[in-house]
Amino acid sequence: MSSEAKVEIIEPRNFGGDVADELVSLIGEAVSERGICRIALSGGTTPGAVYRALGHPPRVNEVPWEKVVLFWGDERYVPHSDKQSNMNMVQETMLAGLTHGPRVHPIPTDLSDPEEAARKYDALLRAEFSGALPHFDLVLLGLGDDGHTASLFPHSPLLQEDGERLVAVALSPKDGVTRITLMPRALRAGRRILFLVSGQAKADMAHRVLNGIGSIDEFPALLFRDLGDTVTWYLDSGAARKIQELGVR
Repeated sequence: MSSEAKVEIIEPRNFGGDVADELVSLIGEAVSERGICRIALSGGTTPGAVYRALGHPPRVNEVPWEKVVLFWGDERYVPHSDKQSNMNMVQETMLAGLTHGPRVHPIPTDLSDPEEAARKYDALLRAEFSGALPHFDLVLLGLGDDGHTASLFPHSPLLQEDGERLVAVALSPKDGVTRITLMPRALRAGRRILFLVSGQAKADMAHRVLNGIGSIDEFPALLFRDLGDTVTWYLDSGAARKIQELGVR
């Protein structure tokens, strides 16, 4: 494991609340330092538990929501009302509990052409960050049991691209669903990057990524291994099982 990476292991019953507490603190720090907190959100069951805790008392009252701006790291190309939509999940778990909300910039999945949607979101990011790389205050990421993160899948040509795009169209190899994803350069530019990982099914992959076993082409989550203490891994005890049993280098 990178000597500078941070790893926090949390009991499953406390995971959502403990990580939400960390987010309350980090949002407060960003607002104190820069007057704003821009967040790139992840989809998935594990972040959903965190969003639910964050969007309800007592934590919901501890966040200066009017100074928060929400973006999405990736999205399935389905209507926002669809149960598969990451926007829908965030709406149901967190946003519905807010009496006054943040600025919200979901990926536009209502266009007929996914490529047009990717270009539109790319332009939105450039406008928000004045043409510079999108230095999100917080980037939230998950980990697939195949090593993917956001919609950056193993052996994807997006992993090799070194161009200027911030957003691209991706195709899930598991279900064939078209997705829109932020590119590695956009995600890696985050000031703080948080991996939220739970469940024993993720234990082997968490061990591999934290130990740098394999290549980025095989396991895209390795894209973030060289970023030192910019990255924090929040693992429940199930996801951390192999790390605890075998240790990390």
